[in-house]
Amino acid sequence: MTEHNMTVVIPGDDPPQIGRTPALERLRERTEAVLYENRPVSHMFGLMLAVAKNTADQIIVLKNGRWTAVANVMLQGKRLGIIGTSATGAHLARFADQFGMEVVAWSYPPGEARAKAIGVRYVPVHELLTTSAVISLHVRLSEQSRGLIGAAEIAEMRPGAIRLNGARGPAIDTPALVDALHRGHLHGVGIEVFDEELLPPNAAIAACPRVVLTPQRAEQTPEAVSATNEGAVENLFAFLDGKPCCNAAN
Repeated sequence: MTEHNMTVVIPGDDPPQIGRTPALERLRERTEAVLYENRPVSHMFGLMLAVAKNTADQIIVLKNGRWTAVANVMLQGKRLGIIGTSATGAHLARFADQFGMEVVAWSYPPGEARAKAIGVRYVPVHELLTTSAVISLHVRLSEQSRGLIGAAEIAEMRPGAIRLNGARGPAIDTPALVDALHRGHLHGVGIEVFDEELLPPNAAIAACPRVVLTPQRAEQTPEAVSATNEGAVENLFAFLDGKPCCNAAN
């Protein structure tokens, strides 16, 4: 084992994540490297279901003693358009396929090998926006992706579409999204990430109808936290060995 004259600083975490787990002990001894993938896909799929079935609004109505008829969205047989097909987007495609949805995708660069590996068909972004009943965004934030979905792209979406954002808040033009919701252009949105975090109490998106908001907690399960801890340790080992990090976002 190679020794390195360096100090690893682990920030305090509340609630505790890596600080009280076996992953911390692995920093003291080298082991075989394992690639762990990002696993917020079940959360994103849950957001899609919650928006489609108006779950948040119906809970509030029912708790207030009312029983109302609400028009929900049938997802089986509908098209899901995924923008960005790295780990999360690829896993979501497999979930949706098993659920009975048609899946198409757009990414940069797409590549036939990637399409075959994850079992999706890449289409031009205009086709994805205009034909998908659900559109889910999964791109890392960069100068290229900042504002990727703006007012023009939202206007292209079919009326009654569902919009999900599991990427980063600034990848979508939030004021344009708020406007589309108030105009009734979209059935609803599910959002896991925001322009500003923590979300301000007076945030315009929070006052919109038909929104499901979660505080960037897609990976807060024991299994996902464990995988994140192990991935952090593997990346540190890779850095110490002068190798590329195995699951770096950028």
